Amino acid sequence: MLKRIIKNILGKNNLELSRFSDNDRRYAISKGWEKFSCKDLQIAHAISYEGHINIREAKFLLSLVEQTNPEDTIIEVGTLFGYSTNILALGKAESQKLITVDNYMWNSLGISAETHRLSTFAMLQDARENHGVKVVFQDKDEFYKEYQGNAPGLFFCDAHHDYEPTLRDLTWARKIGAKIICGHDYNEEIFPGVVQAVNKLGGAKKIVDSLFVL
Repeated sequence: MLKRIIKNILGKNNLELSRFSDNDRRYAISKGWEKFSCKDLQIAHAISYEGHINIREAKFLLSLVEQTNPEDTIIEVGTLFGYSTNILALGKAESQKLITVDNYMWNSLGISAETHRLSTFAMLQDARENHGVKVVFQDKDEFYKEYQGNAPGLFFCDAHHDYEPTLRDLTWARKIGAKIICGHDYNEEIFPGVVQAVNKLGGAKKIVDSLFVL
């Protein structure tokens, strides 16, 4: 009863209670951020999230994009917060289409799917409005079934990292004739499913840190 009363009072003032989870505490300690508030920890986590591609990987990804024909579409599966989307947009020809797909069912911050989707759309506003980027809110398997465009010049995979979903992503890209098939998080220790899927399809031709090319 007391919790409900407090929650109602806070809600009327557009406030809410929050607390650290055990994972939050461990993460804060690992970073030396023990004194951060819940809000500050969430923001710091968003800014510094280790899952974003690093500079070496970004340069390599740009070099792959630059090898594509401007008439060929680029497809990214796994938008997350749009960081790699902007890198792909930076490297492509201005007239070239770039489609990025996500269902927004998972994110590293634990925010709601709706918050995730709307904030990512805002992050990619310039890319969407001025640089030929189409942000698709859809399950990737449904996207694969419905896609009727040309063979992608480049397919970038950074979605579900388990073996079977990753294998489906890469197999679809190969089946549709994608000219360059690449992805992120090729890391045996952290994402063995990605490594297993890549190896199932013949292994990586080149790896830069955790970014691979089939």
